[in-house]
Amino acid sequence: MAFAFRSRVLPVLASILVLMSSIAFSVDRGDEPITIGHIETFRSAILNEDREIEVSLPRDFDSSDREYPLVIVLDGRDLFSYVVSSTAVMTPNFFPEMVIAGVRNTDRNRDLDVTGADGANPEAFGAFIEKELIPYLGRQFRASGYRVLMGHSLAGFFTVHTSLSDPALFDASIATSPSLMYDGAEPIIEDDVENLDHSAMTGRFLYLSAGGDESEEFQNRVSQLERRLTGLGIEGLVCESDIFTAEGHFPMKGFYQGLRLVFNDWAPPSDWFFTGTLDELREHYNQVSEKYGTPNRPPSDLIWSLRSRLEGLGLDEEYLEATEYHVAQYPENLARYLVLADLYADRSETDRAIELLEEGLVIDPDADRLRVRLDELRREP
Repeated sequence: MAFAFRSRVLPVLASILVLMSSIAFSVDRGDEPITIGHIETFRSAILNEDREIEVSLPRDFDSSDREYPLVIVLDGRDLFSYVVSSTAVMTPNFFPEMVIAGVRNTDRNRDLDVTGADGANPEAFGAFIEKELIPYLGRQFRASGYRVLMGHSLAGFFTVHTSLSDPALFDASIATSPSLMYDGAEPIIEDDVENLDHSAMTGRFLYLSAGGDESEEFQNRVSQLERRLTGLGIEGLVCESDIFTAEGHFPMKGFYQGLRLVFNDWAPPSDWFFTGTLDELREHYNQVSEKYGTPNRPPSDLIWSLRSRLEGLGLDEEYLEATEYHVAQYPENLARYLVLADLYADRSETDRAIELLEEGLVIDPDADRLRVRLDELRREP
């Protein structure tokens, strides 16, 4: 894939549900709490201090043994809840299930100021991410797939620098209003580009954004970086950017939009919803599962909508196959066993219907509806 850059303003969510205004991760709403994550604390030998990481896990984490993509959010105390809440309603149809980790600051300038001013030590923080944080999250939460780094302002500058100086570390990087005008930033980025490992950038994605109310010079720095990278003609590197109208130095839309572009091909192409086949759905999710490092199944509602479309077209065999595929992919959904068993029974395949319901009762011996239907089928002549 050729290097491509499209500077445009893309549609984003009109509003984002902000689940938390503080660091409280469980909010009491009567009898049932609303929880979006928890806090992990572990000792960093490299930084010689305890670090707190805010972690949001996939909804199916406890019932799965799969590996997941990892999104690391810098300035976690401020941005973690936004990233989690803005992706929640889009998962799993537009985003894969993923582990989101927000890194809380202890000394922001020390860790993130790539210029090294005033005793900053970003090399140590980068080593902490590479040698301690990523392995820790991989071991604890099976976060061993596709990796994304997200940062804003000074953390955005760190994100850009990391994506160019160590491109093998992250598959995608999202930087909103990166501080490219910071004193000493320009020669660092220039050096990063001059010494860029072109082969390591193949397949990488870089997203930049800025606010339309930021200075023209600030916006130009983003555009200049884009033009410089575009001129390199690196095959397989994709870069996108947006300038958000009526946004200042904190264009929060950039985090959501960046993730939408990173995972842009997670959902099937739009025309599939009207004309696509089951084989095409299988193939699509095989491909994106390989790309994002997470063996995955199509969302339940996509399979069920395909099934309904095939039924409406009178394609009985395809309709049956889609129903069988749904049951195979979602064996925990016992209500679908009844649907498929009735299909078998209507085709005078009673033995298959009985066998299916027996399989469902192995999963849940207390599934009374399955047991009642099984008894009915057994009594039939």
